[in-house]
This record gives sequence, structure tokens and C-alpha cells, in this order.
Amino acid sequence: MIFPRRKPALGLLRGAVNLAEHDDQWAAAYEKEVARVRKLLAAAGIPVTTEHVGSTAVTGMPAKPIIDIAVGVADADAVGNALVTLRLGGLDYIKGANQPGMLFLASGGEMRQFHYHLVVHGSHAWDRLVFFRDMLRRHRGLANEYAELKRELAARHPTDRGTYTRAKSVHVRAIEARAFDEAQRRGQARAIAEAVRRPVSEWPRMDSNPPRT
Repeated sequence: MIFPRRKPALGLLRGAVNLAEHDDQWAAAYEKEVARVRKLLAAAGIPVTTEHVGSTAVTGMPAKPIIDIAVGVADADAVGNALVTLRLGGLDYIKGANQPGMLFLASGGEMRQFHYHLVVHGSHAWDRLVFFRDMLRRHRGLANEYAELKRELAARHPTDRGTYTRAKSVHVRAIEARAFDEAQRRGQARAIAEAVRRPVSEWPRMDSNPPRT
């Protein structure tokens, strides 16, 4: 017998803090919703890059059952145009986020299901979202520490999402700092590897004679 696929448990009242264990179907929910968002923006002639970010994008991580979507556009003008388009498409504009150049939107009414982080692609704010996710994906020990903190704070502040978010902000910033440092080191390693692979004939010429003193 073939059983129908279970729908992922999505949605949480505004302001509430209720963590769910990781659901593998969150990824499919992201894909379905992001297809709708991309279609809206494409119809308005706005190129976009999207990423599944936040805790629901990290396997094994407990999370509020709300999918976070990074929506990256070309520049600040495109951010404004995308905001108008997405609002016409039914998304609620919430606020300018606490990162320069980022706007925060949501859908689902009082029962939030999706959060959208509208930002210039490749900006520092974009990198914060993606690097943070990637750091937790790569380092299981770090992810476990963060998960434990989240569970502790959620139990302490079940009806106060603002306090919950602020209480973990120092930990989040520390992970972000490590993520940016690691990204820089990875970039340097790639640059060195690419340089070494270049033919000797393309290496910069060096003066074999030592400078006179």
C-alpha cells in the first residue's frame, strides 16, 4: 500500500516560541513556496537568487516550524521593486530588519508559515544568512551546542519571541564571526590552489638578482 506523503507541520502564532524537531519535508515546503515567489518576481522582470536559510535548513536542528527564505536581488532599487511585487502577491511587509539593506516579510497571517529576508544578493547581510547556515551544516558539534541553547531558551520564554531572539543573539553573532573567518580562509586556500595550478609560463616574472643595499 502506498501512503500519501504527510504534509510538513508548518505554522506558529506570532510571538510564540515552540520548537519542533527537524522535519525532512521542510525542504520540500521551501521548494514549493520559493517557486511561487520566483514566479511572482520573474513576472515583474526581477532576477532573483533564493536560499533556504535558518534552522529549518539544517538537518537535525530543532526549529520554529517557519521556513526562512533568503530572497536576493541585484541592488537597492531591485529591493524596493521586489517589495512592491511581493506585497501585491500576498506577502506581509513586517519591517526593515536589523541588518542594513534587508527587509523582512512574512506569510500566513497570525499563524506564520514563511519568513522572507529580502536583500541585495552578495551583500554582507546576504552572506550572514548563508554563512551562518553553512557553518551549522558543516560543524555538527557547533550545531548541537546551538540546538541545546535554543531548547533551553524556548522553555524559558515560550510566549516571548523577542526575548528568546535577543537571548541567543550573542551566540548567533559568535557563530557568524567564525563563519566569516572560515569563509575568508577558504577563499584564500582556493586562490592559492588556483595559482599553483597555473602553468609555470603564466607565473609572474621575478628578478633573480637580489636588490643592492
